[in-house]
Amino acid sequence: MITSRSEILKEGVLETTNGMHIEHLNTDDLQPLMQNPPQNAVGFFIGDNLGGSGWEILMPDGGKEKYYVDLPKEIKIKTFLELKNLPKVSVKDKEGQFYNTQDMVKYYYDFLVVLVNNAKLTFIN
Repeated sequence: MITSRSEILKEGVLETTNGMHIEHLNTDDLQPLMQNPPQNAVGFFIGDNLGGSGWEILMPDGGKEKYYVDLPKEIKIKTFLELKNLPKVSVKDKEGQFYNTQDMVKYYYDFLVVLVNNAKLTFIN
């Protein structure tokens, strides 16, 4: 985390990747959306770089814009952002599962909160 922080502060770089976990996806569940596409729709996407899903719309100038929609509740998809170059040390939770980027950042944030609170108790009082 310190290395990632330093890269952001000193180089203005934060290398990330996007991912998606599909727990359940039956294309039949998409049929209500497919039956009524917006005008000039040229395609449908699921889980873009922002984690959204929807239609790709052809604009008059030839460009494409995204029109986001909510997926039916039967479709279970989780999108996530991963930081590249995370520490190689494996931190596990109580169930023995490895942390993903989101959990690692929360773990680091919680650690810093405890550290700062302990410093306040030690040096301010």
